[in-house]
Amino acid sequence: MTGLRQIFWLFLLPVAGCMMHPTPELQKVIVKKTAATIQLDGSLNEDSWRHASCYSFLRPRSMAADRLRQLGPVLCESATVRLLFDEEYLYIGFELEDGDQVARRDRDQAPQWKYGDVVEIFLKHRDHPQYFEFHITPLGRKTSLLIPACGMWELVDYFPQQAMPGFEVAVWNDGTVNNHTDRDRSWTVEARIPLKELAKYGSPLQTGATGWTVLFARHNYGNSIAAREPSSFPQCPGLNFHVPELFLPLDFHEIKENTGISPR
Repeated sequence: MTGLRQIFWLFLLPVAGCMMHPTPELQKVIVKKTAATIQLDGSLNEDSWRHASCYSFLRPRSMAADRLRQLGPVLCESATVRLLFDEEYLYIGFELEDGDQVARRDRDQAPQWKYGDVVEIFLKHRDHPQYFEFHITPLGRKTSLLIPACGMWELVDYFPQQAMPGFEVAVWNDGTVNNHTDRDRSWTVEARIPLKELAKYGSPLQTGATGWTVLFARHNYGNSIAAREPSSFPQCPGLNFHVPELFLPLDFHEIKENTGISPR
């Protein structure tokens, strides 16, 4: 990434209203209720998304010296996340800067982080040992896992996994996936997760609900960066994202909004 481009992204995120606070300063993640219909097309162009709180990914506080030397002192390619909900779904929108989009496994229900770029969603109710892990790739492939307990996540391959019914994603690519001879720019994700499926392992997700926690993570590959670049929101101390005590509480509440769609 050129110095000018890096400066541009560092300038853009605060202007867009995205929060970059470290974990101790940020106690919850706001999830606003939308009355508008969210069209799942990967574009994030409904007004509801513009009103949603925006959070920026951060690198782990500690990385191996060689990786840090290769990547440099600041995040090379930025990512943000926003959340909404309605009576049926939790909606999650990602915007990911990416100069070389990589996805080498073109099927669902795979360990997507092994095969290229991926964003991950971790959702857990604090009163239950189980938690969900979701993967989404630039090809729009998805994985949903129910992990029995944090102490067993490395054994997840030994537990039969069924795709969560109703978990759907859409991806918009500004670039060409798996073409390493050109220069990509970004990819955008819209995901929706059925509230009724989450509620099987915690309290109902509705206005005023408590107990649900979240963490978002990214594995970023490609020839636009010098090494695989991990990042997350909230920020993690290291490369392990399976640390439920780091997950932030979700705060569900109502907002007033317009229901129009803005041009991309």
